[in-house]
Amino acid sequence: MSNLDEVHGRTRDRAVVHAAGAAVVSRLVMALALLLTLAIAARALSQSEVGVVVVLTTLAVFLGFGDFGLGALLMTRLPAVHARDDTKAARSLVGTTFSTLMGTGAIFLAAGAIGAYVLPWPSLLGAEHLPQGSLRLAVLIVFICGGLSIPASIGARILAAMQCGYVVHVWNAVNSIVVLVLVSAFSFSDAPSWLYVLAIAGTPTVFAILQTAWVFWRRFPHLRPQSLAVSLGTALALIRSGGLFAIMSICTVISYNIDSLVVSSILGAADAAVFSLAARMFILVGGTLSLAGQQMWPALADAITRGHVDWARSRYRRTLVVSTSINAFACLVLVVLGQWLSVIWVGESLKPTMPLLIALGVYTVVSTFVTQSVYLLAAVEKVKAIALLGVVMTVVNLVLSIVLTHHVGITGPILGSLAALVLVLAGPVIVLTQREFSRLTIHDPAGAGEAEASSTPPGDERAAMPRG
Repeated sequence: MSNLDEVHGRTRDRAVVHAAGAAVVSRLVMALALLLTLAIAARALSQSEVGVVVVLTTLAVFLGFGDFGLGALLMTRLPAVHARDDTKAARSLVGTTFSTLMGTGAIFLAAGAIGAYVLPWPSLLGAEHLPQGSLRLAVLIVFICGGLSIPASIGARILAAMQCGYVVHVWNAVNSIVVLVLVSAFSFSDAPSWLYVLAIAGTPTVFAILQTAWVFWRRFPHLRPQSLAVSLGTALALIRSGGLFAIMSICTVISYNIDSLVVSSILGAADAAVFSLAARMFILVGGTLSLAGQQMWPALADAITRGHVDWARSRYRRTLVVSTSINAFACLVLVVLGQWLSVIWVGESLKPTMPLLIALGVYTVVSTFVTQSVYLLAAVEKVKAIALLGVVMTVVNLVLSIVLTHHVGITGPILGSLAALVLVLAGPVIVLTQREFSRLTIHDPAGAGEAEASSTPPGDERAAMPRG
């Protein structure tokens, strides 16, 4: 390996380590802020109102992924373009992506605003007894935040793609503190539940907008779009290219968030509060490790483009082993201490059952392992099989979750999710990652060539062709 290759390798190592460290610290801050935020809300609102707030703010996270996979596509292609030192292509890629995101966000916001007053949200949320005006206003806020967050999320994607993922985690930590301050202020003023939704869902959207402005005008001004104009054909080509990423992302988020809606619609908002709060504890663990390893995605794309497959193979395996080991230990601690922690956190009435904690722990370990494996496939745009399997898994997940919730109660949704994940997705992901590393070797120019081809500017029709 040449001296320049070693420099690039050290740069990627530093980026991965800094992002992982920042992710852990940030998530600790965010975890404490979230615990306090939900604890304050749980004591200021009724149990049903807490269930509505938790479900809707969880839904807001899902809505933020309605970008047709363009953010994920940018995280794959921008590192490859940057590795070739093609500033013009990088600016074109970012500008076209941003313009398309603005259009899709506007469409999404309009459709969501209509849906907030057309769909039967009181029955969907199991909260018919709550004031419908306030409830629909909360839903409207969620959709507005979701629509705005679609274009605003590009700042975080650019930072991660340019090996600066640690900066995103710093912004997220500050955001969580601001949310805590707002919720605390609302609790003292006897504010309605929709204001809690506004604080929890709206603050991240405002931070995303500020972050993107900072990225374009201060951090990477050479990537700032020269024009927001984009042809319909170019936008559609970009969306087609990101379609598989969109399917993969949407299926992933549905798998993480649909369970609370299933509990809410079948068992009611009160049980949804118990389920969602218990799930939040494990999401803190799994989400931290997934974020800590996410910098590997653009790092792998950069390494493979440069032909540094040995680096990619060794770092990928090391990340997988370390993250899974830490995850298993942390989940075991939560299973043992989860009920005690819940009582201290939100009170006896919201204490989860031990079977629910065990199921959440197992699911968190398996899902985080699969997520880390998918990062490699995303880095080389080998997501067609994962996207198709994701659709099948989502359908199986939804069916099993509904059936099992009717038969075994509150533990049913997570058992359905775990069964769908293991039966449909886990095995194929392991096989595909091993096959990809067998194909990508230092002496295999086709590997580097395909990664380089994946960075074709989005206006080129070849970029619209999905890869296997």
